[in-house]
Amino acid sequence: MPVMVLVLTAAMLASATDPPADNAIKPVTFKSAKTLYDLEQCLTSKLSEVGEVVTVHTDFGQITIVLRDVPGGPMTIDVAPPDVTITSRFLPETRSLVAACL
Repeated sequence: MPVMVLVLTAAMLASATDPPADNAIKPVTFKSAKTLYDLEQCLTSKLSEVGEVVTVHTDFGQITIVLRDVPGGPMTIDVAPPDVTITSRFLPETRSLVAACL
């Protein structure tokens, strides 16, 4: 009887595990020769045309920009020159705006 309980428990645990996430978000990184200040000003200005923009400064010479209140959002961008990394789903309507700032 204990073996049957073990087999049933193992089967239940195996069926309860999450399947691998095929639609996992993969960060997209761009390079830019612009300064942190210039990137922040441009991205904030351009993205504010789409939704509310919030910028968080860190002590490490980088910022995180969050585009909020948009369908499919929020969208987050980590800016640490020379890297600009989209760490969330890249909203299609923002591709040209981000590209213009790089």
